[in-house]
Amino acid sequence: MGTVKVIVIIIVIVLAVRALALKFFAPVYGRFFRMRMQDSTGFLEFFLKRNPDIRYEEFSCESSIGETIRGLIFKPEGEPRALIVFTHGYNRSIENYLKEAKLFADAGFMVLFFDGVGAGRSSGESFKGLPQHIIDMEDVLTHVEKDEYLSGLPLLLFGHSWGGYAMNGAGCYRDHGQKAMISISAFNEVTDTLRPFAETKFGFWAPLVLYLMKAFSKREFGKVAGFTSVKGLANATCPVLVCQSRDDRLISFDRNFTKIKERYEGRENFTFREFDGRDHDMLTPPENDRRQLQILKTLREEGIQVTKEEYDRNPLVQELWELQGETDEELINTFIDFYNNALKLKGENHEPDRRY
Repeated sequence: MGTVKVIVIIIVIVLAVRALALKFFAPVYGRFFRMRMQDSTGFLEFFLKRNPDIRYEEFSCESSIGETIRGLIFKPEGEPRALIVFTHGYNRSIENYLKEAKLFADAGFMVLFFDGVGAGRSSGESFKGLPQHIIDMEDVLTHVEKDEYLSGLPLLLFGHSWGGYAMNGAGCYRDHGQKAMISISAFNEVTDTLRPFAETKFGFWAPLVLYLMKAFSKREFGKVAGFTSVKGLANATCPVLVCQSRDDRLISFDRNFTKIKERYEGRENFTFREFDGRDHDMLTPPENDRRQLQILKTLREEGIQVTKEEYDRNPLVQELWELQGETDEELINTFIDFYNNALKLKGENHEPDRRY
């Protein structure tokens, strides 16, 4: 048998084994991603009722896969300085970022924040996989570019965790003309966020599971599965602020923040801020974050869903929603300063438009 035939046979066997492995891996992938994420609990309505001064309107646009992306637009008093497109993290929705959006609006920015496909108020039987959020981000930014009013505002981007990955990764499509970007606790690629769980759950087999997860993601999303924070940020010419806490329990600091920093630390438009003691949810005061996690654990163990009905009768849900309505205002103010400085650097002076 010739060498060429041997090589061909080996390749065929490898491809067959890979296809078989992916087939058997499908249920594992499904347990991760074939589900809805963070459906509405009623906290949005609760928060808006508690803050009647908020000026807002509903947002929606069609996604490129035929689903409807829904969210809100918080509006400042008077003409907005710029538009912030704000993207949520994994197992979260816009309900988790209402106070942050309010503070940005109070500082003079219009804030568009949306639920990804299969999450919160958006349609979709599941969120399909991590790269879907990049596609959602691109769909929303494309909608903004086609909107006569929104496209006339200076564009700013903000992403937390999965949202940071989506924001950064959308840069792989093209530059969207944004004037500044803030990336909080973002991961670099698909396997980076799953690695800690896989190593705990599967031990010795974790590398194989991660390989199959990446291969399955590639089959589901094509080239978008290969989009990463590092690749997307290569196209960023605006000021970029990258933040993460060293004690992040969900996203490896060394595999993500450090990787991005090593690649772009020499660029003048990049700023890196390292934190300690802030864990993964950096926007929430640490004590508040720890208490929320304790309450959620207790509610899960007791089989209690977080709903408006439970809020009316359960002190733990009442405490949870009070905590969820708070954020680290001092930290948010530093982000506001970063945006304001970026707009001054770009010399933005948006003229009032009374049509909106």
